[in-house]
Order: sequence, then C-alpha cells, then structure tokens
Amino acid sequence: MNVTISQQQLRQQFRFRLTDPGRGLLHVLGAYDAWSARLMEWAGFEAIYMSGFGVAASACAVPDLGLITMSEMAQRAEAMCSAVRVPVIADADNGYGGVNNVRRCVQHYERAGAAALQLEDQVSPKRCGHFPGKEIISRQEMVAKIKAARAARCDEQLVILARTDANAVEGIESTLERGWAYLEAGADALLIEAPRSLHELEKISHAFSGKIPLVYNMVESGL
Repeated sequence: MNVTISQQQLRQQFRFRLTDPGRGLLHVLGAYDAWSARLMEWAGFEAIYMSGFGVAASACAVPDLGLITMSEMAQRAEAMCSAVRVPVIADADNGYGGVNNVRRCVQHYERAGAAALQLEDQVSPKRCGHFPGKEIISRQEMVAKIKAARAARCDEQLVILARTDANAVEGIESTLERGWAYLEAGADALLIEAPRSLHELEKISHAFSGKIPLVYNMVESGL
C-alpha cells in the first residue's frame, strides 16, 4: 500500500529526529537530482541532503561558485521532495542576496517541500565551502538573515540550518562566537564548515553539544 505523508509531517519527523538524544548520529548523503535522492531513500537513509555542489555540477557542469540561481535550486528541491517520502535538507547557499532575498528564498523552498533549509554567511557570489578564497558577511548581517528566515516560514517545523564559513577567514575562536550568535538569533541547527583538525572538531563539539544539533560536512578530498 502506498502511504502518503505530508510535507508538514516530514518536517515534524525531521525536527524530532534532530533533537532526539537517544537516536545518535543521522547519516545523510548529498543528492543532485530526484533519481539520486530516490536511490538514497531505497538504500535506507532517513533523510536526503540536496547538495548545491552536486546540483551545479549535474545541472550545468559548472563549479560551485554561486552560478546556480535560487529558482533553479528551488525547482531541483521540489523535484527531490516529490520523488521521496523522507525529509529533504535543501542547500540555500547564502539566500541569494540580502534579507529580502532570504525571505523569498524561504517561501520558495517551503513550497517546494523542504524539511530544512541551509543558509550560509558568505558574500555573493559564494564559493564551495572547500574552495580557497572565501569571503563572509558581517555577523550582524547573518543574524538578520536568520531572523528573516524564521519570520518568513509559514510552517514553524521548517528547520533553519545556519552554516558559517568563518573558520577559513577569521579562525576557530571567532567562528565559535558566530555560532553562538546564530544560535541566539534562532537557528535550529548549526554547521561550522571545514574544520581543519580533530582538535577544532572537538572544540566545536564541546562548545555546542546539548545546545543545538550540529552538522558535520564530510567531503572526500575536501578540507
């Protein structure tokens, strides 16, 4: 029997899974289209991550340098969400502009069916988190984007995943301060991109464990 599950139910399911201390790590793979997402679901993964890097490469054969538009990403997210019955975490880059762009981005991704939306603190155009030469916006501007994202969602179960790329620019201590600022702004989960050592990973874990769900982006041959 084909059981239909609503996007709101998937969001509730994903939020509960993130905050349930008894379930341990949630492993997800980076999908680039609806077919790869469905294969991951069939393989038994509990959630799917829509990879911005993967979409740029598969859709246009270009590197992850901010060349894919918000509309293109939202369309790809909708295709993935329609193809699977597990939560989809959708990469929303830096919101594709300023605070007003973030609001529009959240609305499009929510209508697409995403269970979570990942928002980063890079300038426009952005770069892959594992590329050199990244630049970041101010802490205050990112805080405003997180607050705008929270205000723009119709379904409060939609997870706002805040990502910071500050480690490559400002170092780990400043990055941890940004993480706390993003938590206080209302982020539901936190990704500190490209830690450079086991020591930095431990500092991140010790700083935020029990305070907010943490995401670790593991990229083969990446940083």
